[in-house]
Amino acid sequence: MNESTTTSPAADAAAFDEVVGVVAGWCGAAAPFGLADEALLSRIADAEKLGRLVDGLRVRLAGEVAERSRSELGDGSLSRAQNFTTVPKLVAAVTGGAGHTANSWLKLGKSVRSGVSINGVLIPSNFPHVEQGLTDGSLGVDAAAQIVRNLTEVAAQLGFTEEIRDAEKALVDAATNISGGFRYSADDIGLLASRVRAHLDPDGVEPSDRVLQSKRYVRFSAQGDGMTKMIALLPPLQAGSLRALLEALQSPRVRPQFETDTPADGESGPSRSGASPQGAAAPNACLGRQPEDWLVAPDSSTRDRRTGEQFVFDRFYDLLTVAAGLTGAPRINGAAPVLNIRVELDDLAQGHGVGWVDGIVDPVPMSSVEQLLCHGDITTTVFGTHGEVLQHGKTKRLFTTAQKAAMAARDGGCVWPGCDRGPSWCESHHVDDWKHHTYAPGRTDIDNGALLCHFHHTHVHSSEWKLAMQNGVPVLIPPKSIDWE
Repeated sequence: MNESTTTSPAADAAAFDEVVGVVAGWCGAAAPFGLADEALLSRIADAEKLGRLVDGLRVRLAGEVAERSRSELGDGSLSRAQNFTTVPKLVAAVTGGAGHTANSWLKLGKSVRSGVSINGVLIPSNFPHVEQGLTDGSLGVDAAAQIVRNLTEVAAQLGFTEEIRDAEKALVDAATNISGGFRYSADDIGLLASRVRAHLDPDGVEPSDRVLQSKRYVRFSAQGDGMTKMIALLPPLQAGSLRALLEALQSPRVRPQFETDTPADGESGPSRSGASPQGAAAPNACLGRQPEDWLVAPDSSTRDRRTGEQFVFDRFYDLLTVAAGLTGAPRINGAAPVLNIRVELDDLAQGHGVGWVDGIVDPVPMSSVEQLLCHGDITTTVFGTHGEVLQHGKTKRLFTTAQKAAMAARDGGCVWPGCDRGPSWCESHHVDDWKHHTYAPGRTDIDNGALLCHFHHTHVHSSEWKLAMQNGVPVLIPPKSIDWE
């Protein structure tokens, strides 16, 4: 079934080398930083024209590889003949690209491919306008994939009707239209294609939503640098609900000012009343917090240094942590989920070294272990120098519910200046930890405790900032490097 070429392989190679040479010369003709604004935008548009041509060729070639690697061909399959178990692996090995990229080429290529039957009869593409756009470089692969995906879902119920042909042409026309030097983005085309799909779908959105619901997932993937990547796919309703919740948590009325934020009109943020230079009393303590107190930070030294994305992550983590403690949350043998952490006795006593959390490959610093000892439901396994288990402690919440309620009434929430987190979002912190010379064994009362949100609790344990108690009120002590005067 392989079609013969009209030129020899040597001639093809020579022509290809010539094209590459011309393109390489054009690409290196001018450094981007030396271009004027109009020339820069024109250059990137021209580069995209080349990119669309190359991407379209990749997709069409990948589609042909997929056709020649069909499973029904058995040992005659191209991928099997090359000793590859899957077609994406073959394409990735030939191109040096990522498997998921190869898979996207193959998926789109199979969808738009036209061919010739064994009898020499032309088999037209199901998406002729998309195929033509990919061939002549007028249509990008991202927009093409959006069009094909949405219309394929409708065609699965209706077949490739005249209505779908008309919709395909209209979407391709929109994607290739240039007005004032600008085009619709692939995201714009995706939204438009989604609306067209909803209009054409005879059963309405309900069946499509059931399909989307069936695709939902959350996965965790350990990374090489100690981080864990959470990958999730959310159906529209759940995505909208979560976005609305997170956006509410990011509202200017509740969020702190970030490192990259600047106050309106270039003014500096107002100081929180009651902040004193040295050993400033936690402004929430005893007084009850007023709404305006939640919105300001008294000093650049206590300014929130998180990025906006880090802030969203911390709020999301807060939501999960609070939800885990609610009535009706999942239980294991009647108990709430427990974090198991392993640490060596010498490291625990001296405050250095690392701990190990069950299920996680990479270690956590001792500051994190001490933070968990302050607040969390944990089981700590203490090891001796030879790896023997010295103690396997049972879960213990160091502050009782009544004590936490009393601290909530006193502190009003996180005691860090400018933090808006209320009591239900906070963790209990031992002002004097168990290693401190003033710590009395077995003594856990509110005169040695303060409320901190998870972020500031972590910060206190990992930085030079300290908390102290003065007249039964928590006060924040800055590092010596910071001059509050």
